[in-house]
Amino acid sequence: MTIMIDRDPFYETPFGRAYLGDARTILAEIPSDSVNLIITSPPFALKRKKEYGNVDAKDYIKWFIEFAVQFKRILCEDGSLVIDIGGTWNKGTPTRSLYHFELLIALVKYVGFYLAQEFYWLNPSKLPTPAEWVTVRRIRVKDAVDPVWWLSKTPWPKADNRTVLWPYSQAMEDLLERGYKAKLRPSGHDISDKFSRRHDGAIPPNLLPIPNTESNSHYQTRCRSEGLPIHPARFPAGLPQFFIEFLTEEGDLVVDPFAGSNVTGEVAERLRRRWIAIDIVEEYLEGSKFRFEAIGTQLPMFANQPAKVFREEDQTARELTPREIPPEQAPVDYNRYYLEQLTKAVFQAGFSRKVIHDKWANFQKAFDEFDIEAVAGYDEQDVDRLLADESIVRNQRKIQATIDNARMMQELIAEHGSFHTYLRSLDGLDYEDRCKELCRRFRNVGPASVSVFLESVKETEGEQWLMQLLPI
Repeated sequence: MTIMIDRDPFYETPFGRAYLGDARTILAEIPSDSVNLIITSPPFALKRKKEYGNVDAKDYIKWFIEFAVQFKRILCEDGSLVIDIGGTWNKGTPTRSLYHFELLIALVKYVGFYLAQEFYWLNPSKLPTPAEWVTVRRIRVKDAVDPVWWLSKTPWPKADNRTVLWPYSQAMEDLLERGYKAKLRPSGHDISDKFSRRHDGAIPPNLLPIPNTESNSHYQTRCRSEGLPIHPARFPAGLPQFFIEFLTEEGDLVVDPFAGSNVTGEVAERLRRRWIAIDIVEEYLEGSKFRFEAIGTQLPMFANQPAKVFREEDQTARELTPREIPPEQAPVDYNRYYLEQLTKAVFQAGFSRKVIHDKWANFQKAFDEFDIEAVAGYDEQDVDRLLADESIVRNQRKIQATIDNARMMQELIAEHGSFHTYLRSLDGLDYEDRCKELCRRFRNVGPASVSVFLESVKETEGEQWLMQLLPI
């Protein structure tokens, strides 16, 4: 889906755009029901004023609600709003303000959001402040936790905790190894034998321990070398990464209205999500460009001079991409290659790409190296075999879709001579219509999966397929 904003961006990348200005004005230009995730760390209501700007606790809710109304309007029905909001102390006393809890109540009670779940970000590297109460009088402990409110437009936001699984602890590994006897626990919980089944990892808790110790990153080094200020209140990349992987899929749109140094945009770019970043301080956005040098992203529209791009150009002869090969010269084995890449795109949707990547050799073995005739001939016994195979992701819907997709490829190959030739028959269509055709033909394949598939088999014209995902 194309997002229209009637203004020039401060800069752009293949997946996103950064805008300079007041977020209230820019958010008003984003169409309703178009954003999948808003994740941000707004200026906190700190008692001591910071250079990046912050609002007094007594005025905070009224100030924030102006943004929140726009947040709710632009979110999709299954979209989410994630707010990292630190607490503050009441002036002159060792007691805490309730402003962040009052904000949460206002967002639910008056704006109409739902509280999907509360999270807490544990930053063990936080300094022991305020010094008066923590290190001088020693009557309070270090405040190392930020509340992170996960709100949604409806009670059923898009989410999949299988995309953010943690490795099993050694204790759990030992338990899985020796087995667990089903029994009634002293707490009253009746633990069944399902507890001892091995899955792809452990479901994470809502306490996220993520240190914020960045001190010599590429972003900071480049800001220092160019004489630009380093944003003083950056959250670590691991925080937006968790929620982007948890609450969105490739191709979804992520917005950060208080972007600062644009950590959110950098993470979204790496995860192939579209993004919009907004900030009111030009120097912070100028410095945020350096984040995209480190991932080799070309930034075609800079306010001043272009940043360097760390990507070597290949001056040697290259092989033709599948799109450039004449149909009559396409290798027969390409049929198997296409089924494998389509299957990978199907399984990656809603799952951690790393999990699928790490298991892919097992997928190849389980699916007969993606031989189309073999997979198309699978019956109920084969489905049962795959569902019992712990070395792959055992998702019945995706397994059945792979079999059905192999059968569809069979039909197209019979009609066109090869799947490659079928794709050449779509060359007259624009990118959007090609996507619609493939979504219509194949099961469990949406626009984001199609984009991943087409890019993986080089069925794209340069970076034009990326431009279809840009928020413009």
